[in-house]
Amino acid sequence: MSKAISACSSSPVVRDGYVYSFSGNGNDANATLKCVELKTGSEKWSTRAFGNGTLILVDGCLLCLSYKGQLGLVEATPGAYVKLAEMQVFKVEETPAYAAPAMAYGKVYVRYADKMVCYDLKN
Repeated sequence: MSKAISACSSSPVVRDGYVYSFSGNGNDANATLKCVELKTGSEKWSTRAFGNGTLILVDGCLLCLSYKGQLGLVEATPGAYVKLAEMQVFKVEETPAYAAPAMAYGKVYVRYADKMVCYDLKN
């Protein structure tokens, strides 16, 4: 059994034999986004670009939301960490943004506390 990932509140994503997950404790600013081979438990890459957060798999990419309100799109590939896009969707001051982003009909929904935003990615 590997202890390569210690997810606090984010559910890991599995794609093509690799696990992608945030690893860290609570609001840990030193948390990492990792790619780990499912079969061996070996870490393929990690980054502290987001701190801690949540993620979902969308069209072969990871849609990540940091606890500080940063939304990013990352390739779900074991070869290397590749960030395709990012934007700040909320200015998070006290309570972390724990809710995972959601995707439906070409729109991404992001919630924080009593706020929600929707971005139409089709246009």
